[in-house]
Amino acid sequence: MDQMDTDASCITRSPIFTTFTQIFARSVQVWAINYGFPEVTASSAAYPAMLFAWSTADVTRYLYFSVLLAGNPVPRALKWLRYSLFLVLYPIGIGSEWWLMYRATTVTTNLLIWGILYFFLGLYAPGSVMMYSYMVRQRRKTLSK
Repeated sequence: MDQMDTDASCITRSPIFTTFTQIFARSVQVWAINYGFPEVTASSAAYPAMLFAWSTADVTRYLYFSVLLAGNPVPRALKWLRYSLFLVLYPIGIGSEWWLMYRATTVTTNLLIWGILYFFLGLYAPGSVMMYSYMVRQRRKTLSK
């Protein structure tokens, strides 16, 4: 087994911290931001942009993994899409998430919630670099084969 197969106790092929970061960020976005502040998220153009980025990335990712799990060779085009779409989709998704979270800070009257949201907004820069860099390395490694 290689390192990728052992990182998250074989639940996912990605490192556990990368997987946790993505799941945690999406959970916060869905429940704390979109559900908690629909008056500023649902009407924003960033909301459908975020959903487009998330759904396009997920459909591609899960189709890729479905082909792998079925034991079939992954078509070259699907492999390229899996490891290339993020170049455009990550900035759209991350930018949309950030904007929607920022918009939530403009309407909350709770100082603690405001502070927590700004803390998370500050994590987007290093978190985005980490996630994007990870995918660039994965792309280089996978598509060079």
